[in-house]
Amino acid sequence: MNRKNLLIIITAQSLFLVFISLLWMSIRSSEISFFDPISFLEDDIFKNMIINQDSILKGVYLGSGLFILSNIIVFLTPQLKKSLKLLDEMIIGKLETRDAFLIALLSGISEEIFFRGILQNGIGLIPSSIVFALLHFPSKEFLVYSLWTFLAGLFFGNIYEMTGNLFIPIVAHIINNLIALLLWKKVKRFF
Repeated sequence: MNRKNLLIIITAQSLFLVFISLLWMSIRSSEISFFDPISFLEDDIFKNMIINQDSILKGVYLGSGLFILSNIIVFLTPQLKKSLKLLDEMIIGKLETRDAFLIALLSGISEEIFFRGILQNGIGLIPSSIVFALLHFPSKEFLVYSLWTFLAGLFFGNIYEMTGNLFIPIVAHIINNLIALLLWKKVKRFF
């Protein structure tokens, strides 16, 4: 698969998650109309979203911390290294540096709205983290990677639980993915 097709698939996945989230919100509340985008701002996940410097900094610190922890675990886990190398062959290695910004933004926003804002609020932290991990499980070679994404889902979910502010895990997710994608090409030879 080439870069263009990968970007189309990643964008389509993100738009699908947002679409499902908006549809779910409109079904869940009679005050929200799927055909009135402004009405979605009345949903609790957006009403409680606080976008300010403090939230941004918390998200940046937590996302950076998750990235550092991820690298420590990768160095200590040969199976995770193997999964990342395979992920590089299938996806990351085909992308350009500029793609990292789009992918980090799309995945951070869409996945956090869906998995934390919708699923976690509906079915709980652990089940939503399991579903998050399953989305990152394309084949059995990625089992260890999927276990790691389960833990990342718990991390993002706990941030949301503790703060009640979905914006913080969105920023943390974006920062983690952005740093990982930008630095991967530079550091992958060490793995």
